[in-house]
Amino acid sequence: MTLWIAGQYISGEWPEIVWQFAGIFDSREKALAWCRDRTYFISQVPLNVGAPHETEAFPGFWYPLAGEAPPELTAGVNR
Repeated sequence: MTLWIAGQYISGEWPEIVWQFAGIFDSREKALAWCRDRTYFISQVPLNVGAPHETEAFPGFWYPLAGEAPPELTAGVNR
């Protein structure tokens, strides 16, 4: 099962970004609806799958209200 995480960028540059958890949803539409401004991002997360122990970016995350295209429409996205 895939869930959608929503978060808000607070400050910093990769790899030391500060962000705030905003919610977890069972559909992309619900995650998008929670976004309030261009500082919110969403990303798919698989249920019961641990994240790598090394620091890395969320695969396929995007800022929908910042005018970015969804990852499936962006060439070269590492998913």
